[in-house]
Amino acid sequence: MPGTEFSARINSSNPEAVEMDILGSIRAPGGRIALGSLGTVNLGESSVLDVGGQWVNDYADRSLTLGRAIHGGSIVLGRLDAVEQGAMVNLTGGGWLGWDGRDREAVLEAGDAGSLTLSGFDTAKLDALDLRAWSGADAAQLRINLTGDVQIGGTRPDAAREDAPIWLPGTLLGEYGFGAVTIYTDPRDIAVP
Repeated sequence: MPGTEFSARINSSNPEAVEMDILGSIRAPGGRIALGSLGTVNLGESSVLDVGGQWVNDYADRSLTLGRAIHGGSIVLGRLDAVEQGAMVNLTGGGWLGWDGRDREAVLEAGDAGSLTLSGFDTAKLDALDLRAWSGADAAQLRINLTGDVQIGGTRPDAAREDAPIWLPGTLLGEYGFGAVTIYTDPRDIAVP
């Protein structure tokens, strides 16, 4: 259902020992998905977290769809422990095709992309994630909470090095559709070569 919120939190006396495995699909067009504020989150190869906006065509049959959600929603993920190749996160904006009401001319309204908040991930997890955040209107927002040094762009460091920074591609904005990226890392450094 459009605009729905799905939230799963860990209720344990030892939350660090609890894992949340996502192996299927959670879809909430224009809604909110929040997983694992404590403990860890694992995304399996067939996992789909989808808050992308809907594409609605009311022009074809001159109807009006109630409850449409053309704007992408938000996803907040706790500490990512594992991401298998093929796991998908969708924040894309949708759209609405309707009419102007007076002379029945077609009107197209593009939906904004949503937002994603990630914690505790590394370069390999980003590589495995099928991340979709495009829109014909306002771009998506990405917030990243990290606990190590970060390098944005430049030559990718050897991940086998113990002191290797978390590497984010310099194309993160254009390649995935993000218009704003905010990185929190404490008390570490962010380098942009």
